[in-house]
Order: sequence, then structure tokens, then C-alpha cells
Amino acid sequence: MVIWGLVKFFRKFPVMSTILIKKIHIVFILKNNWLLSSIFVFLFVAQLSNAKSRSYVFHRQSDESFRRIEVWGITLKSNDKISMQLMTMLKQNFEDKNISVNEFMGTKSEMNCPHNVTLSGEDDRHSRNKVLGITLQHLLLWQTFLYQNKGKQRENLSSYLVVFEDDANCAFANCGELALIEIRSTIADLLYLGWWEYKDGKSLTLYGAHAYAISLKGIMAFLSKGYSICNGSIDILMWDAIKKGYLTWAKATLPLDQKSKRRDGQLTDGIYLQGWR
Repeated sequence: MVIWGLVKFFRKFPVMSTILIKKIHIVFILKNNWLLSSIFVFLFVAQLSNAKSRSYVFHRQSDESFRRIEVWGITLKSNDKISMQLMTMLKQNFEDKNISVNEFMGTKSEMNCPHNVTLSGEDDRHSRNKVLGITLQHLLLWQTFLYQNKGKQRENLSSYLVVFEDDANCAFANCGELALIEIRSTIADLLYLGWWEYKDGKSLTLYGAHAYAISLKGIMAFLSKGYSICNGSIDILMWDAIKKGYLTWAKATLPLDQKSKRRDGQLTDGIYLQGWR
């Protein structure tokens, strides 16, 4: 119980804990207790690393079952087949769980970005206009959520905006239930509910913005860093913010007792896959 209490304290107050461990370590050295001194050396190094690099978080540490959650589906046309599939899926996943489900219609806007610069995410499959358009929809939705919480930011910092693009689809029969468990227990600024994972040696990169939850705190942190649609694809910008330490992040935990609909060879993974297949 004492050790678990210390662990919880270290997680909640990382900087203060680092200082405290250092001071206790010095006391044990002065008393020539080398065993306890060695233990606190280990704790000090571990906690110092934890205080300096807290980007990825183990997200089952919160018990905010009643935190405010809003689900939004980004669609281009409200009556086309893909948009209708998305909104039907989201309503089936969340509406019976007293979660607000909303549709965010695509907005066309003049985007005056320099044409002599290649955007991150722009390639043969993703045209310049497509990259700009998708990023614009996400940022507009984030700003809408921020505006809705105007004057209530302090008490709503742990509110979550759950975003789905129109090509998100369930990997499990009860994906809505699985997603809510993850969202309600997370302490990460950005929780990936679906992703594309790439590893280059020891370097990890997560792509994909087809299904994720971002806190109001995370939105405020991201927007305060000056990111704009002219910086490129939204999923690349999110990972850039993670790498620079602006956002903490986590991946949804996948159930071990259920088989995913993900096929061999598919790069997309998570509670929600990308692409209607």
C-alpha cells in the first residue's frame, strides 16, 4: 500500500517527486544505509526520465466516468452513401449510451497557402487540395469545440471531442462500448482509437486521423503553438506536436478476447479501422 501510494504521488506530481527522491537519497547516504540509498538512486533516475519525457501515457489512470464527451462525424455530403454509413454507425455506437452524436459538414474555403512549398502529407494519392481540405475540417471542428467551452475552459479541461472521418469503420462488434471505456479512463491529451503505425528502427510514427479523441486541454495546447492548415496533413501535425512534447498521447487498448475485422496485410489498426471494406 505504501509503495502504491508513492507511485500514485510520483505520477501526479512528477517534478516535486524528483526533488523529494533526491533529498531522501541524500539522507540515506549520510546515514550510511547503502541498500535504501541504491533503491532511491533507481527511483530518482526513473522519475527524472518520467518528468522529462511524459509524451506517451498509460491511460487507465482516470476514473472520470461522467466527463463530458461529444462525438462528431466529419462528412462532405450529408446524403451520400459513405456519410450516411458513418452517421448510422456512430448513432448505433453511442446514442444509446447518452452521448451526443453530431455531424460536421465539410466547408469549402479559400486557402491562401504558398504554392511553391510541398505540404506534409501531399503525394500522388493525396492532392494538395485534399490535404488542405481535410486539415481545415479538423481544425474548424476543434475551434468549434473550443468556442462551445468559452468561459468554461478550467472546469472542462478533461472534456473530450471524439472525431471520426467518413471512412472510419468498426473493427469489433462492440466498438462503441470499447471506445467509451478507453475515453473515460484516459489521461492523455490525444487518444488514438484507430491508427497507422510505422517503425523505422527504434523510431515510431503514428498516422491517421480517422478516429481519435482529443481533450479540450489538448486542443488549447495544439492551437497555442501556431499550427495552421498550411503546415500540412492533420495527422502529421498531431504527431509533430506529440514529438515536440506539446501533447501527451496513448493508443486504445484492444480486447484480447475478440477477433478484429482487420485483415492480414492491412496497415490500419485500432478499435476503428480506416476504409469501408
